[in-house]
Amino acid sequence: MQPIATEFARKHIPEAVKQIILWNTEGKFWEVVVTWFGCQNKRYTRFTTGWGRFVRDNRLMRGDTCIFELEDENHLSVHIFRTGLCAPRLF
Repeated sequence: MQPIATEFARKHIPEAVKQIILWNTEGKFWEVVVTWFGCQNKRYTRFTTGWGRFVRDNRLMRGDTCIFELEDENHLSVHIFRTGLCAPRLF
C-alpha cells in the first residue's frame, strides 16, 4: 500500500475513481486500485492492489523518489529518480 497525499487526492482524484493507470518513462503501464477510507472524520486515499507489482517491476529501492505527474483523473506519469545507494529492496 502507498498513501496518497490527502490534499492532492482531494483536489485531483474524484472519489468515483477506483483505478488509476501509472505510466513510467519507458511507456510501460500498471493498473493500480485507489482505495478511499475515513477515520475520525478524516479522509485518506492510498494505492492498494497493483502497487506492489509497480514497485517490483520498476525495481524501486528504499530512498528512490517517485514524482507523479497528473495527466488526467485516471492517469499519472511516474518519473523515478534513483538514489544510487545499495539499499534493500522494498518488496
